[in-house]
Amino acid sequence: GIRTDRITMKRCLWLYAPLIAQHLAGILLCTLLVPYMQLILITPLLNLPVIIATVVLLIRMKCPVIDRIFGWLTVIAGVINMILAMSGLAYIAFTLMLFWFIAVAGIQTGISITIQIRNYTADNSRNRIMICLLLTLLMPLAWLVIIGSMIYWTAGLYSQQDMLLHILELKFIPEEKLLQISAIDLITAVVVAMFLRFIIATIRHLISIIYGEKAEMGLIPTFLTLGNYLAWGCYVIFLLILFNVQPNSILVVLGGMSMGVGFGLKEIVENFISGVILLAGKQLRPGDIIEFNGIWGKVRKVSVRATVVDTDDNAVITFPNSQVLSKDFRNWTLNRSIIREEINIGVAYGSDLKEVYRLLDEVLNNNHKVMKRPQWDILLSNFDDSQLTLTLRVWMNVLHRHHLGSELRLAIYNTFAANGIVIPFPQMDVHVGLPPPQQPFPAGL
Repeated sequence: GIRTDRITMKRCLWLYAPLIAQHLAGILLCTLLVPYMQLILITPLLNLPVIIATVVLLIRMKCPVIDRIFGWLTVIAGVINMILAMSGLAYIAFTLMLFWFIAVAGIQTGISITIQIRNYTADNSRNRIMICLLLTLLMPLAWLVIIGSMIYWTAGLYSQQDMLLHILELKFIPEEKLLQISAIDLITAVVVAMFLRFIIATIRHLISIIYGEKAEMGLIPTFLTLGNYLAWGCYVIFLLILFNVQPNSILVVLGGMSMGVGFGLKEIVENFISGVILLAGKQLRPGDIIEFNGIWGKVRKVSVRATVVDTDDNAVITFPNSQVLSKDFRNWTLNRSIIREEINIGVAYGSDLKEVYRLLDEVLNNNHKVMKRPQWDILLSNFDDSQLTLTLRVWMNVLHRHHLGSELRLAIYNTFAANGIVIPFPQMDVHVGLPPPQQPFPAGL
């Protein structure tokens, strides 16, 4: 946190002491119902000591950055209050003076709550459910309550709570034939969105706890993504009902925008439909190993617009869903996470092929990464110029595709060298000699 030691806390209390004293004096003046003319003289007198004391404390004491910012903002607010009071706007200056204290207290409370939640989540990273509750629900609600309390306090300062409620219920878009929206409707929409986001995040965490690493592959991410789309789709329907959106108005708006939307959102709609087809058809799932345009990678997620792939080079590439669906790509983990690799080996003419086959079987049997089912194949594939070419067709897990080939080639080389099997290489013999003596042309030519 920012104020963990006693010395820092003491400095912060001293920095805010003038503002606290000013607020208490202002509350006392509200209780005594001071007349307007006296308030014009009293307001500058309440702000001037705060300005001087805060500047002195900021210069002499070393406070955290956030408190120094609020300290200088307090000085600026005090100067503005003095100018307003001396200009004859005493009530506005007095209200701003009282409101600034509430604003500082509310924002500082929100910052402290946020810091404490961040520290808790950092120290308890395994408690995912509690982290989800704090980050996605309680922390946004805390800020919403703080801001609402500041507004309500300002209204209560002049006993205008009923007017505040009326303003919240007032339809600032009162088009009955189109839709009706009020401030309280917007607040309701925000709160419901926070609860929905919390529920979705909680479900994801519960599934990751129950299924572990399996939650990143297979059908589980597919159902989670489709369920996420369905949940937010229901939320959109809820908003249409909440805002009293008329169906006829939607048709009219869509009809007028159809041409522009058709051209502007063509790719977005195409990518969205392609993404749904990929997920629903189980052609591509988060966690799959794919090969696309010669690029190998692991699917991180299939979103509304694109498919995000983590490549073997630690790069992140985003492919539009329409391209993934229309172009050639290979999913190596759709059925089974296995792949077949071919390894070409050359042996010299005259080698004992029976012994070569035995040694190759021995090498393959000794490597636990080589799959026994399906069985590997050893084929005599070609008679080349200086060697007999054999081809190994080996089945392996797709995750071992980079390392297993190298391991097998090294083991084959060492085994052949130990058993006298020659692996030939291209050679060229060059014979250097003098040219024959030049013969004269026959006479008469």
